[in-house]
Amino acid sequence: MVKRLHAFAGAGLFALWVSVPLVASAATFSNPGSLFTTSPTGTITLRSPSSFGAAINCNIQLSGGVRLDGSAIDIQSIRLSGAEALCQRVQMNNLVWKLTPTTLTAGVLSNLGFVIAPLLPLIPASNCGPATFSLGLANGPGVLNVSALSLYLPGSCSVSSLNVAIPATSIIP
Repeated sequence: MVKRLHAFAGAGLFALWVSVPLVASAATFSNPGSLFTTSPTGTITLRSPSSFGAAINCNIQLSGGVRLDGSAIDIQSIRLSGAEALCQRVQMNNLVWKLTPTTLTAGVLSNLGFVIAPLLPLIPASNCGPATFSLGLANGPGVLNVSALSLYLPGSCSVSSLNVAIPATSIIP
């Protein structure tokens, strides 16, 4: 009976030992509850029906906040600028974009979508997304770098590239 008790206790301790690293390895974002606005020098390259499939190179600025538990970042607004006229016509869809870390070097961005207002009769409207994508994440000096390539959205749209740095935020184990 005592041998069974020791075996049972040993199995329980082993199960606890194995599960602790799994819990500890979950990635989160630093500075829970903080709000941010990125520099307007982030870059995004879009393709859509409004551009007749041609690349639109814009600067992007994001605003949002880190959730109180650090589990995700909610991006509540985007602002595009740049020399190309279509950059000023791009607006965020009505959904909050959600960035969730999956590892210390990757995350998932959900609800990514945007609309481009028409300028009839020359420029048709575009309604792009929403969709969910994997992104690269990397800690930089005082920023969290977010990058992606070749993201295809419903509506015959794509984000050919995205590079933006979220200030005062990092990804932590």
